[in-house]
Amino acid sequence: MNPEEQKLLAAYHDLFESPLGKIVLDDIGKACFRDETTFFPGDPYVSAAQEGRRSVYLRIQRMMKGTS
Repeated sequence: MNPEEQKLLAAYHDLFESPLGKIVLDDIGKACFRDETTFFPGDPYVSAAQEGRRSVYLRIQRMMKGTS
């Protein structure tokens, strides 16, 4: 991992492991379908948009695990 990647991972950890960061990350998880399906019957565009939101949350989770 290069120094820029290490710096970015450290930034994610500093931000989301702080007490306020944990509150924000929990809210992002709820808003981004962490615990529910992104499938929306009858409208594939809504499903796609919801899956896009979920992918942002999953990116944050991967960064927190150190697997960008």
